[in-house]
Amino acid sequence: MNSKTIGLALLAAAVMAPSTALAYPKVSICHKSGGNSYHVIKVSQNAVPAHLAHGDVVAGVYYADTDGDGFGSHCGATSVCPGPGFVANSDDCNDADVSVSPISLEVCGDGADNNCNYEMDEACDVCPCFVSDDIDEAWAAFQQEAGQTNEAVCTDEVFFDPEAVSGYEYVQVVFQRQSYNYPLYEYDYWNFYSINWDDSSEEVYCETTQGSYVQNYETAEASGVNDAYSQPLTDAEHASCVALLRDWSSANGLTCE
Repeated sequence: MNSKTIGLALLAAAVMAPSTALAYPKVSICHKSGGNSYHVIKVSQNAVPAHLAHGDVVAGVYYADTDGDGFGSHCGATSVCPGPGFVANSDDCNDADVSVSPISLEVCGDGADNNCNYEMDEACDVCPCFVSDDIDEAWAAFQQEAGQTNEAVCTDEVFFDPEAVSGYEYVQVVFQRQSYNYPLYEYDYWNFYSINWDDSSEEVYCETTQGSYVQNYETAEASGVNDAYSQPLTDAEHASCVALLRDWSSANGLTCE
């Protein structure tokens, strides 16, 4: 075989061999067909940018947003294309309640995960609302003090200041511990909920106080400490706190008078 024959054979082989250099994989595209409707087509990968520029989207998984809050649920129906009632995320933990979503605020004391972070009533262990574990631990600590009189007091009162916007009914759970060993009288307390009106800021505050008081009956000397935590009180926070303390009081046999 001469060189001319070999050259012709190589040229023929090159022409007959399949070319893969310009082949692109196919991609599923949700092609917009009018309004908010789509249908799936397959296009070459190099054609995707042009389709996206015209309003098409890449096919994927879109989740049903039943309550219309912009967040879908992985428990509901899915679609390969967007459309009315479907979104690209599955972050909703309760797709039947528009008030529950990752951008919602947690409501203290309602026993629900309002902001979809898989926690219930988080950051509610400070005034004005307390989780029941905090109250139980404080109550147990008072009961464990040997040789002293421990008592839980529940009072149901109405607070109203003429300058305040509104009156507030509240439940006040107070743990108090007393001991009398002459000449000393000792009194410890933990007031879980009280209300304070601040004239300077014209705000209503929730306040919890913990303190102690000691008096010597021979010398008439007295001393005490009082630690208070307070913060502005909203109507919703107040209502949640009242409901929580009512439940705790009832469960522990305390009657608010």
